[in-house]
Amino acid sequence: MGRQAWKKGVFLTVSLFSAAFFCRLERISQTVYLGERQEATEEEAGSGQEADLSERSTETARQTETEQHTEKAAEAEKQAGRIRVLIRSDDFAELYHQEVRILCKKEAVLCEKGREEPLDEEEELRFSAASSLKEGESVLLKGREEDGCFALMGLKRGYEDPLFEGTLTISRRKEGFLVINELPLELYIRKVIPSEMPSSYPLEALKAQAVCARTYAVKQMEVLRMEDGIPADVDDSVSYQVYNNQPESERSRQAAEETRGQIMIENGELVDALYYSTSCGIRMDQDLSLEPVFASFLSVKHESDYEKDEPWYRWNVYFPVEQLTERAAEKGYGEIGSVTELIPEKRESSGCLSVLTIRGSTGNAKIEGEYAIRKFLNPQDLRVNLKNGEAAPELGMLPSAFFYLVPSYEGESLLGYEIIGGGYGHGRGLSQNGARKMAEKGKNFLEILKYYYGEIELHDTLDTGDQSFIKKNQ
Repeated sequence: MGRQAWKKGVFLTVSLFSAAFFCRLERISQTVYLGERQEATEEEAGSGQEADLSERSTETARQTETEQHTEKAAEAEKQAGRIRVLIRSDDFAELYHQEVRILCKKEAVLCEKGREEPLDEEEELRFSAASSLKEGESVLLKGREEDGCFALMGLKRGYEDPLFEGTLTISRRKEGFLVINELPLELYIRKVIPSEMPSSYPLEALKAQAVCARTYAVKQMEVLRMEDGIPADVDDSVSYQVYNNQPESERSRQAAEETRGQIMIENGELVDALYYSTSCGIRMDQDLSLEPVFASFLSVKHESDYEKDEPWYRWNVYFPVEQLTERAAEKGYGEIGSVTELIPEKRESSGCLSVLTIRGSTGNAKIEGEYAIRKFLNPQDLRVNLKNGEAAPELGMLPSAFFYLVPSYEGESLLGYEIIGGGYGHGRGLSQNGARKMAEKGKNFLEILKYYYGEIELHDTLDTGDQSFIKKNQ
């Protein structure tokens, strides 16, 4: 998982969190330290010949060397634990911005073409079509003495003029401006927690969310699935995990600090730490892959389910066949004609529908993947009834792929389907509302994580002495 980390105009290739990387840092630190010690020793020898070097001076030199070595190690650790986040445009709509307005909330430095220009606190910069920054060029904004703090003015998020710590890189391309925020991983986690889980949730649930978010981030830094040519590990939207859509809270900071550095490991590998809103009651030890088994499971309320009283626990929506036919045409399946039948073709062991076959009057089509199925069955203007009797808000897709179909006929003619479902989200990993309920019942964050991910172990990403969980072939 090699990546390029920018520091003071010099590119340093690092392998984030890998054992080899930290061993290499240790060797570099030792080499520098020993070089300083050798130089100091030579000076001490020369002074000894003059017979005027005091024991106090020697102790002071050693103390200075130790302090320098400690500072270098701290700086190395700081650089190792940084993540690059692509900041999307208003409401997370696009990768590129057409205009960027930045307000420095601390004294900062603008780095451009090898030059550094100091910026005052409250100084504002603007990048637009008329900007002197040419296509293919970039500028870096950083703090003068420490990580900077910048407001992206007018950027539409859950709070006004969101603040970004660390550094900002603005790159101009044909499509517009890319904005990349690089910051310490722990600061990133503090801003993910309140954007993915309400800060009002119990602390142990927030701590479970913190570990999930941190593990997920490290995993993404390992696989590097960002589009080619974009030098970032993640973006700030639901495509990865939502970052800085809500301001930090005292509770989010506490949750991050009390789990500082901790990630989930299973059998020496990083856990795929996915999470979602609400479960329909699924458990890791169940096999709900058979259609009648799943339908029977979803038809009843299980008293032991943590989410049994959540509005999203059960829901239903009715699709007239005419809308199904229109939807098929909109999605590129117009050649199949009028829809005559929907067939749940395949389910995962969790019960999640993974393959849906559409039979039509002139042909058939197959939709694969829970996300594609949910997008195809987007209710749009149809009412989705929640467990509490209220209507669900517009989601842009079906709440989940945990559903079964009940057809309605008039004679032999299909009229439509009642879709009876449960849960909200993809159904993999931790249920956030389930975590809340578990915490309310006295479960701690590790018990919550083990309930959803199995017999995982926690490792500390900041402990450079134990990096054995990282793949050896990176």
